[in-house]
Amino acid sequence: MNQFTLILIPFEKITYETSLNALEIKQRLDENTISHFGKKNEIIEFKGKVGLKSFKLTKDISYMNSFKPVIIGKIIEKENTAIIRVWQRLSIISFIFLLIWTIVAIIAFFSIFQEVTSENWYNFLFVFFGYFITIIGFKTESIQIRIQLQKLLNAKLV
Repeated sequence: MNQFTLILIPFEKITYETSLNALEIKQRLDENTISHFGKKNEIIEFKGKVGLKSFKLTKDISYMNSFKPVIIGKIIEKENTAIIRVWQRLSIISFIFLLIWTIVAIIAFFSIFQEVTSENWYNFLFVFFGYFITIIGFKTESIQIRIQLQKLLNAKLV
């Protein structure tokens, strides 16, 4: 992905380094993860699947949040450390909603106003309202997840 695409699409790439090995990382993630169909637990932080070299999770929350990131991780073992590459992205449903919202809002704006002028420029903000709400919601959750994973895996950001 180029830099321009990364600005437009809510997406985050994080690399952690930890002294834990892949088995210890898997164990810590397993202890804090339930399957997608498990019940909410006060101690459990994530829902999803954890393998020895990879994982796919979402934050386990008791409230509805369409902007919560999907967390995809890959574990790479080194000599005395492990590198964990984490990608956070919107769910497919949220991304499709964002795309449809933006397209419909742009079509509606230009079918009503034909062009952006000094009298109607504020109406154009509606086009970006859904996008900005999505970005704010995604970033808020992704920052919390970044901190949670860093503590859970006893890792530092690289």
